[in-house]
Amino acid sequence: MLLGLRNGEVVGCLIRDLDEAINMLWIAASKTEAGIPRVEVPDVLQPTLLKVAGGRNGTEALFPGFTRNEMPYWTKTPCPKLGLPIISPRGLRGTHATATTSWPMQLCH
Repeated sequence: MLLGLRNGEVVGCLIRDLDEAINMLWIAASKTEAGIPRVEVPDVLQPTLLKVAGGRNGTEALFPGFTRNEMPYWTKTPCPKLGLPIISPRGLRGTHATATTSWPMQLCH
């Protein structure tokens, strides 16, 4: 969710798509030609991805067992428990896009 990826892009990631420092994630296949080929991994997410990928074969799925149809469950289930409004993966993607494009502009004005 912190990366702003589509469901299919998340479940399509392999361990080898992470660079050694866990700073960058390469997206092998995107839904559109305009899709991003790589994303910067936020510092807060790096330890989790290191733990998930650690000691596994590079050709294995980064998130084994996930399907794109299960992603809504993993985003909607914790929301009520955290006192947050329920949001879909697509909504999180839109929020990510808005935050990453408007935030630097807010600093300039």
